[in-house]
Amino acid sequence: MSVANPIPPVLHEWAPSIVTRPACGAWGGRPDLEEAFWDGYGCVLTGEEERALRCLSALDATSAIAWGVPNGDLEIVERGRATLARLEVQAA
Repeated sequence: MSVANPIPPVLHEWAPSIVTRPACGAWGGRPDLEEAFWDGYGCVLTGEEERALRCLSALDATSAIAWGVPNGDLEIVERGRATLARLEVQAA
């Protein structure tokens, strides 16, 4: 029995390194950078892909905080917290 992959195809291919990290870092507060990325990639995310990216971003943020706190990496902790704050604003 095969199980369907819950991550949409565009994000399944790219999410681990090329999409999730900039979504949680460089794109924060810079929608122009995100738009330029997707223009260059030649696609627009579907609603399902946008939801998946938000979920992956939340996972990345919590992972960053969970790793950064015990390892004393305040920059990583701040990135995680900033991502969660942006996601909270988007959800409102």
